[in-house]
Amino acid sequence: MTSTETDLDELKALQREAAVLRSQRQQKSPNAARTEGEEDGAASVEAAVSQPEAGPAADSESLEEVIAASAKRLEDLNIDFNAILKDMEETARERPVLSLVAAFSLGIVIGQLFSRK
Repeated sequence: MTSTETDLDELKALQREAAVLRSQRQQKSPNAARTEGEEDGAASVEAAVSQPEAGPAADSESLEEVIAASAKRLEDLNIDFNAILKDMEETARERPVLSLVAAFSLGIVIGQLFSRK
């Protein structure tokens, strides 16, 4: 149980670091010649990690913002797999021979991709 808690703490620390890096990247002007890997960015990450936490409210807000943003992205990428499967079943019922030929062809293509030649 302690490993789960330490993993959770480590995940939260990584999320805070990522939020700091994102805010720094967004604050940079588009004309800046610096890249993310330069010393300035690395020093600011070390400073952010070495500083004591600002407070649970600030951390939880940034964490909540990150979680909300990732949830929104997942909703945007959500594909209705049930609808796709339903369409495939309808197509198989309407044209069974074509479905068999398509499945056989797909099997051949996948077999060739995974063959050890």
